[in-house]
Amino acid sequence: MIRVVTGIDDIGTMGAKSEGWTLFSFSESLLEEFVNKAQEVLSESKLKSFHGKEFKRKKIHFYKEFLSLVRFILEKDHNSFICCTLSDEEWKESFREFCENCICGALQDSGITDEKFIESSTKLALPLFTYMRKSSQLIKADLTNMHLDSDSILKRISSTELLVNNKEVSPNDVIFSSLNTYRKLRFSDAPEITRGDIHVLNDEDSFVIQAADMFGNFSTAYAAKELGYDSKTNNLKAGAFFDVFGDLIDSSKLKDMVELIDNEVSLKDSGAFNFTIS
Repeated sequence: MIRVVTGIDDIGTMGAKSEGWTLFSFSESLLEEFVNKAQEVLSESKLKSFHGKEFKRKKIHFYKEFLSLVRFILEKDHNSFICCTLSDEEWKESFREFCENCICGALQDSGITDEKFIESSTKLALPLFTYMRKSSQLIKADLTNMHLDSDSILKRISSTELLVNNKEVSPNDVIFSSLNTYRKLRFSDAPEITRGDIHVLNDEDSFVIQAADMFGNFSTAYAAKELGYDSKTNNLKAGAFFDVFGDLIDSSKLKDMVELIDNEVSLKDSGAFNFTIS
């Protein structure tokens, strides 16, 4: 049985012109090695965690070293991928409605009508459906141990105390079983997400989440620089991203897909824009 570990973090421009998710999956057998090496880099850097929005310019060497570790894992494990996917406001709303229709119907068929529970389920479905779609195309695995950034998930949920049949229920108990039912119907090649393998964590408690955060933040900085944005901080991030991943990416069509509006990366047409390395 093939098991992978997955980190998911949200990504968005400052004005929310583009928003999405970053996904990082690799063999669970490499997790201990990845964590140990990442801890060595972090300890040497004296940072609290690797976080794009809390970027310290004087520590650029360590951010680059951490990104190099991500590449090391990708090269060591051919059944792995990292992907930053951004969507515009129109596509994001359409995707939200799609998730709502799928999840709402499935839960109501199960006799669950609590509006807050359904709303929470829909918001959790957004990153998980995105993962199912991408992973079904890029890797072969049976199960995934999943790390979800608590800020990315919990701030989107209106209530963590959900009542079903007058009993408080953990969202993990019902939401993820519903999602797996849909996975079997639409993304059968995606890894199964079991209840016990869902971990909602602070980013500083998971290097896998930090890797997703860094890739999303630095790849977006790289795209902005290629589109003409010029700032000391952005240039440092973009340079580090290119130094680590430059030979693996083709940016020749970048300007056909995205543009710079108010110094933010924005999609030219409705849909999604992806940076993927596998």
